[in-house]
Amino acid sequence: VGVGKVLEKQAALRQPPDNKPLLVEARDRYLNVFNGTNLRDGEKPSPNWVKEAGFAAARLAEEQQEWQVAANIYQRLTKVLPPVQNAVEKRLLRALDQNKVARPN
Repeated sequence: VGVGKVLEKQAALRQPPDNKPLLVEARDRYLNVFNGTNLRDGEKPSPNWVKEAGFAAARLAEEQQEWQVAANIYQRLTKVLPPVQNAVEKRLLRALDQNKVARPN
């Protein structure tokens, strides 16, 4: 999560579109924590870090208008951390609505 935050700060020093690769890398770092891909054998994820990484990854996905990515993160957050369901519900609905607008039928 710390590396993701540093990448976001570095991205803030650049103008779009030059900052996009750093933001994508930051989102991917957050997703590594969120999905547990950075865990050692036998290591258990920390709910606090999973929550922080999930919200950070979803925020970056929203900022990049990657609405389906954000929605997927929010849906998984409600499954792995049921106590955050109320906090996630409105964000999930917004991401799903934005995804429909971005992809008209």
